[in-house]
Amino acid sequence: MSAVLPPEARAVLYTYRDLVGVAAPGLVTGLYLYGSLALDAFNPQLSDIDFVAVTSRRCTPGDIAALEKVHIALLGRFPRPFMEGNYFTAEDMGRLREALPPLPHVVEGVMQPGGYRDISLVNWWVLRDRGVVVFGPPVAEYGYTIGWDELLAGMDVNLNSYWAAYTSNPRALAWLMTDAGVEWTVLGVLRLFYTFRENDITSKAGAGRYALEHLPERWHGLTRYALSVRLSEPPAPYRSRLARAFETRALVRHIITTCNAARAA
Repeated sequence: MSAVLPPEARAVLYTYRDLVGVAAPGLVTGLYLYGSLALDAFNPQLSDIDFVAVTSRRCTPGDIAALEKVHIALLGRFPRPFMEGNYFTAEDMGRLREALPPLPHVVEGVMQPGGYRDISLVNWWVLRDRGVVVFGPPVAEYGYTIGWDELLAGMDVNLNSYWAAYTSNPRALAWLMTDAGVEWTVLGVLRLFYTFRENDITSKAGAGRYALEHLPERWHGLTRYALSVRLSEPPAPYRSRLARAFETRALVRHIITTCNAARAA
């Protein structure tokens, strides 16, 4: 491995390497990590092992069955942390969903025969720039590039479509009534705030800590609440779940306005 990994993740990955080598010899030629493990923000109680696996061929039904057995055995030995990711061919690397066939992928440790798991420009950029090689050639050898301007343009669309929906969609409001919804939304949109200001990528927890230093004090209580949920710490009481949900919506609006103004300047 090309990096020192937390012992909880290392145990899962070493076991995966051994199991897949027996169950499907020669199929998986590269295994790479992005997400919290690449951003030095891994929490064994909360984080997933976000992976990209490269296969020597497009997976057949027999290959998928063999991989399913591997992940069943792995989940039996290690209930947490989960492995989550996709099985790509070398030609797939760097591509987005619209340029890909349905892929074998893993969600919360469970094998899915077709679909996608968390494919985005941000994740491809993190993989190429900071990805951890478990085994296989360096990521650069796959030959894909993600330009920073391309990445920012994609994030701008994401901010003004996906995140903007959180300010008006009734179903999003129901999600914001939960601790998980507040944590996901607050820290997710703050990652964009960090990127547009610093031209870099950080973890959710890193974005929360950054916001406490660079956002007006009005948003500090909500940010601390989201951070406490993320870090499995007892959150400070809020006056009501509904008030917290509407405050989260207000924060999203503020970040969209702030980031759009910065991009236009």
